[in-house]
Amino acid sequence: QKNNTKIVHLLYASPVKRGTNVDIIEDLIPIYDTAVSVISEKPKRVYKPLCGEEIPFEYKVGRVNFNVDKFICNEMIAIEE
Repeated sequence: QKNNTKIVHLLYASPVKRGTNVDIIEDLIPIYDTAVSVISEKPKRVYKPLCGEEIPFEYKVGRVNFNVDKFICNEMIAIEE
């Protein structure tokens, strides 16, 4: 991003093979308590850009660490430096 914001994309889906060239995602399973660690400058804030929810984080030795409580299929997290 141009304003020194990194976007972390979390993605999880279990495709099921149907036929030769078809993969289908039938069930979206919630993923809980996902630990994330990213190399970064010390951030001003970490948040979910689509809803604005702030995420508590810890910064140690060039890495920002945080937990995502729950996501289904995908989630975007912004790290604003």
